Amino acid sequence: MQFGFVDVKRVKLEIEYPDEEVIVPDLKDCTDLGDAGSGKEVSAENERPYPCPKCDKTFKKLDNLRKHSRTHTGERPHACPECDKRFAQIGTLKKHLLIHTGERPHECSVCGKCFTQRGTLQKHMLIHTGERPHECPTCLKRFTEVGALMRHSVTHTGERAYRCQTCDKTFRQLGALRNHYRVHAQGRSYICQDCGKAFKEPSALEKHTVVHLGLHPYACDLCDRRFAQPNTLKEHARIHMGHVCQECGKRFTQLGALQEHALIHSGVRSHECQDCGKRFMQLGHLKKHAHVHEKFRTAHMQPIV
Repeated sequence: MQFGFVDVKRVKLEIEYPDEEVIVPDLKDCTDLGDAGSGKEVSAENERPYPCPKCDKTFKKLDNLRKHSRTHTGERPHACPECDKRFAQIGTLKKHLLIHTGERPHECSVCGKCFTQRGTLQKHMLIHTGERPHECPTCLKRFTEVGALMRHSVTHTGERAYRCQTCDKTFRQLGALRNHYRVHAQGRSYICQDCGKAFKEPSALEKHTVVHLGLHPYACDLCDRRFAQPNTLKEHARIHMGHVCQECGKRFTQLGALQEHALIHSGVRSHECQDCGKRFMQLGHLKKHAHVHEKFRTAHMQPIV
């Protein structure tokens, strides 16, 4: 009777995988039962003696092999106490729990933004370094994340892999399909075959189709412009009716634009810069001014170590 470390492990593997041939390396002169029983490295020649019977991965310890086997069996023994999600590994559960606690232990050393996962922080750091490690083999455009590269790649293949189960319309991007499903959720069952826009009533769809036919049946009474939709004509009519500045006669299509313009004549500077306190009459002028502070912050940003 052979007494040793390998036979014990073989029996355990055969119990876990009764339908698979279990291959365990032949360990010669294995007489140190202390090391054998602890699951430490058993041979300098073969440091990973536990092969997965489902794939080509090998492991140093049997416990690691057991954990790995869950990727094949689908077993998820670790349940989240806050929600109904389950996980194969305890480490994955611990990371998931940060979502419920709100803890964000991984902080960006450049901008101070915090993240729950280290991997998310590492991806975020690419924003500061400018690194784009994922290159499109077709057009050589580069991306910070592999997911962005995969989404981009369909622009070359033209593949429309995402199909709506309600109306059979197909999409290149999963996000576009999700947005499309809102159409059906809102009761918009009448879909334009040209652009995918959806309507609740068939009459609304019929009015919309003139956009693709190139028809412009709605004419402006005050100029020679014509429009495909009555709402577009109404929007255009504001140019003629409009809102007129009483000081200089300048006309505006929107009342808000007129009110913003009126500050020029009143001298009121209602838009204040939060960085230096300088005030402006126009919001647009404040936004342009804000770029000065943004450039200063960028120029004095701490380099990444």
